[in-house]
Order: sequence, then C-alpha cells, then structure tokens
Amino acid sequence: MLQRAILPREVTITKLWIGRIAALVVGLLVALLYAPTARWLVLAWLQDPYYSHGWLVLPVAAILAWRNRAAWRRGAPDNAGLLLLSLGVALYALGWLLSAPFGVAFSLLPVLGGLAWTFLGPHAARALAFPIVFLGFAIPLPWVEIWTVPLESLTAGWAAGLVHMAGLPVAVVGGEVHLVSCDVVVGAACSGMRSLVALLTLGTLIACLFRGQWWLRLVIVAATLPLALVANVLRVVLILAAAHFSGGEVAGLLHDLVSPVFFLAALGALLLLSWGLGLRWE
Repeated sequence: MLQRAILPREVTITKLWIGRIAALVVGLLVALLYAPTARWLVLAWLQDPYYSHGWLVLPVAAILAWRNRAAWRRGAPDNAGLLLLSLGVALYALGWLLSAPFGVAFSLLPVLGGLAWTFLGPHAARALAFPIVFLGFAIPLPWVEIWTVPLESLTAGWAAGLVHMAGLPVAVVGGEVHLVSCDVVVGAACSGMRSLVALLTLGTLIACLFRGQWWLRLVIVAATLPLALVANVLRVVLILAAAHFSGGEVAGLLHDLVSPVFFLAALGALLLLSWGLGLRWE
C-alpha cells in the first residue's frame, strides 16, 4: 500500500496550528489564574484616587504593543523564555502565600514577557518589553498612602513659606495652616501624591515615545517628581491666598477647579523640558 508523503508545507501548517492552539490554551489558563487579580485591580481603580488612571494604562499599553506588531509577528518560538515565565509563576505563588494582591498583579509582567519570549522569540519579547512594563503603572502599590503624610507637611510648609514671603500672616502646625480669616488643612487630597503618580506615568510614556539619548529620557522621568511637587505647592499657595482674602468657601471651590490646571501646567513644563533637551517625537 502506498502512503502519501507529508510535504514540508503541510508540516509547517501543522506546527503553526499546534502553536496557535497551545497559545490559546495558555492564554485561557492565564486569564483564569488572574481573574481574581483583575477584579482586585478594577475595584482599586474605582476606589483608589491615586490609581484612577489605571483604566487608561491598559489601552495605551495595547496601542504601544500594536505599534510594534511588525517586530513580534515575525518571531520564532524560543524555550529560553520559560525561565522568565518560571520567575513570573514563582512571584505569583509568593504573592498568594503572602496574601499580597499587588505582588500577584506584578507577577503578570514577567508571565506576559515569558510567554511572548517563548511563543514569539527574544526579538518580539524586546519589542513588547515596554508595553508590558508600562502595565505596572496600573498596579496600586500598598505604600503610596504612607508617603502622603510627609508630603502633606512638606506641601503645607513650602506653601505657607511662600505666602509668608508675600506678606500674609500665617502659621503652620503639621499639615494645618492657620490664617487670620480661617484655617486650611492640607490633607491627603492636597498632598500632591495623586498628581505625582499620574505625572510619573505620563513622564515615562513621554520618555518612551520621544527619541534621544537614554540618559536624557531618564532625566524626563526623574523631573516628574520636582515638577509635580512645585505645581502642587503653587496650587496650595493660590488656595491659601483665596482663603485669606475671601474665606474658606472660596478656597474649597478653588481646590477642585484649579487642580487640573496646575497638573496640565506641570505636564506642559515636562514637554518643554523634553524639547529643550533635544528629545523629539519619533
């Protein structure tokens, strides 16, 4: 009996379909394992004011990955990616053992990187490295809230100092600023942590999208801290001045109105700094 020879093209097609089926099965398994983590992230984005931008990180990361699709589409599987995947699985297990949901969430980054490396090859993994790492800005860190307290005192002290230099009588006790007409409490909402986290996310994105020497792009990321702090201090100075001349009600109204203005000013300063350093849009 004669048997039909298997052509090389048929072998290639068979391997392709086996790879696609394996990728689909692994993708479904990852989605199942991280379903509780996805629920935790959604609740955090809804409730945590410092990470309400998490909704925007996902589509931005997807767009960045799609921009590099030419690189990761022509990759070849590489079993070396299993090492990175194993690291992600170990972090996943450690996060569950320590009841640390943020640790479980961060384990998704090496898991995705390891899967990209294993199924698409090292070149594709490099092309997808930044979009995957950028997802980390959507994961709430447990110690962010702790830093709001020193930021409150720092903001209150600097803002009160500027107001005092302008000739207005002022006294500071911790995060509480005493004026002649009223008292203003610089609480968590005025600490600047929210704008700092958001500006750091945008600064990192700018450093990725703009082209230039790596250390200049690192300067952009580092500049987000002083720019966010200065913008927030100036915002509080405006609120204190309004509270002194017009009372606490006007200050409360300004608190919500001017926050986006000063954040956009800080973002504009960051873009100007990028231009001044010679970084250009690719």
